[in-house]
Amino acid sequence: MVPAASPPVEEGEVTEGAGAPREGSRLGRLLRRMKWVLYGVALAIYLFPPLDMTSSILPIHVRDIQWRFQATTFLGQSMLTQCMAYTAATLLALLARHRLGVSLVSLFAVLEAMILLPVTAIFLADYFQIRPAIPDDLRPRLQFVMIKTTFELLAGGTLMALLGMHMRGSTGIQMLKSERRPAEGEHQYAVPEQPE
Repeated sequence: MVPAASPPVEEGEVTEGAGAPREGSRLGRLLRRMKWVLYGVALAIYLFPPLDMTSSILPIHVRDIQWRFQATTFLGQSMLTQCMAYTAATLLALLARHRLGVSLVSLFAVLEAMILLPVTAIFLADYFQIRPAIPDDLRPRLQFVMIKTTFELLAGGTLMALLGMHMRGSTGIQMLKSERRPAEGEHQYAVPEQPE
């Protein structure tokens, strides 16, 4: 019996194993064809808030405490959309069985979570440094902004870290690695039904 020809497979894509999109699945075919476009949409969701933030705080003065405080406040406001972008990209990579996509998204999520820790520490240090120069009637508002921004940074960083580490664990990379492709020269043959 002549083995059936296998369709071409892109690098990093898993097409065999339990849970992989079936050849006849419309959703599976659509995700495989559109995954790079959908990745671009997730990237746009991730980048647009920081770009808007950057245009609002130009010119850049990293050594200015007030500038750093305002920039970090805007960064905290973008945490929700960034977490949504990471989640959308991760779901797309998992549904499309795209191992490379899962690996990259999880890596960037963990790296950003690690960067947010020193950013939060610097933000709190700046707050306590500028607080004495703030008038008494404005200190409650400044304190609210500090608490809100700190919560947004810590919550966003925690969600990114959990998402990244979870996807590199049992439900992400390891799950996709366990669903290997057929080795070169290995073919799937139809098994004839046994007569009753």
